[in-house]
Amino acid sequence: MGGQVGRSGNTGGNIITYDGLINENYFKTTPETTKTNSIEFSHCQTLNPFTKKPETFLGLILKSKFDGIGIKEPIDISIALDISGSMSSPIKINDKNGENRLNIAIEACKKLIENLDESVNLCLFAFDDKIEKIFDLSPKKDLISKLPLLNELKPRGGTKLDLALKHGIETLENSTNKNKRIILISDDWFQFNETIKAISKNAEEKNIGITFLAISEEANSNLAEFSTSFYNDNYYLIRNDDDIEKYLINQFKFINFAYSYDIKLDIVNDGNENNFKIEKIIGTGYDKDFNKDNNTNIFNIKNAFPSDLKSGFQEGGLILLKYRPTNENEEVNFSFRFSYRERNNEIKNELLNYKVKKLNDNNIFFSDENIKKGVSIFYYGKFLRKIVKVKNKDIIYTQNGPMTEEKKMDEKKAEKFNKNKKFLERQSENYDKIVKFFNNNYNDDVNQKQKEKYLDELKTKYDDYLDFMNKMSQN
Repeated sequence: MGGQVGRSGNTGGNIITYDGLINENYFKTTPETTKTNSIEFSHCQTLNPFTKKPETFLGLILKSKFDGIGIKEPIDISIALDISGSMSSPIKINDKNGENRLNIAIEACKKLIENLDESVNLCLFAFDDKIEKIFDLSPKKDLISKLPLLNELKPRGGTKLDLALKHGIETLENSTNKNKRIILISDDWFQFNETIKAISKNAEEKNIGITFLAISEEANSNLAEFSTSFYNDNYYLIRNDDDIEKYLINQFKFINFAYSYDIKLDIVNDGNENNFKIEKIIGTGYDKDFNKDNNTNIFNIKNAFPSDLKSGFQEGGLILLKYRPTNENEEVNFSFRFSYRERNNEIKNELLNYKVKKLNDNNIFFSDENIKKGVSIFYYGKFLRKIVKVKNKDIIYTQNGPMTEEKKMDEKKAEKFNKNKKFLERQSENYDKIVKFFNNNYNDDVNQKQKEKYLDELKTKYDDYLDFMNKMSQN
């Protein structure tokens, strides 16, 4: 179950979200073959690598019979391709030898058209601060001969997302096909305002979905939140050359059709009379502390799109509940009310129960590798978020230029700097702890490259913070 359960973030840039980290990974599951939605549970008790205190987690993997298969129906697609000046940059800004963003996007669009199913009609237009029509809405057989037109596109001008979305709607609103989608490919995701929201609402009213393919090294939490506001929209981050081919070609059958809507999970038996307390929900796209007095909802998702399956491993879909048993002598019994709306608008409701045996505080137990991996990602992300957050705050204090003798830090800045120096001293030890915990608990062949990437990025960001603090101390 992909789509709005995650995809909203990763370890790129200064925004790190647990759901983004989780949804970059594959988890071993028993494939769902009959139900539109189902949940696979797991649980664990482990020692927090930083405090060495026991912590307990419940894992939920959201699955569907559509995972790995997708939905095949006739659909009309309008591709809006950003050709503004910034698209001349490589996807990775510091990659001097990297191909520019526009050329990578053009090649992906060509491959998509070459591999289109006969049930798909497609049009394509380029945009900067104006519109340039390339293809009218046509089947594959009428588009192949026009592919050389894409080679003539060059980066230029500014970016007007509102103009692109309006034109995308115009290309599809007279279509008689019941399935219609705009795929917007751009590297400018800082224009989301009431105007863009109104245009997207207009698209939803006309039954036109929008897929945002965001080319960026950084996750954009505003875009992620924005795209989850509408029933047929989704968002995927393009961090490297492979990602655009992954979503636009290899997983094209997964991004176009949501298979259910209004997916909700509510805890039934959380309260003072029960023997556990949920403290935190991790991996929903809106990671939050859990307040049982005001809310029993674990998640409420607008839509769900199919996930990729690879050798029995599902991409993403894991949610963690951090909870605390309140009676050490009793097992914990969870009860959930699970509901969702089918594509035919039929409402499904189900009561789900899961039992966890009580463990002694010193016991470390993982019911399966999925929760072992998920908890490793949680602690990893927690450490990384803290490092980035503290550095970003320091940048705000020094954004007016380096400190000099004539421009010394005032008391507030000095206090903040000293506090962060102490923080850094603690994190030196914590860095070693999280690397050890991660190496011991994140292990499987399918995600090996992902593990190596995480550890590389962890070292890079930690070294970056050390360098920053050293420069600060020299001023």
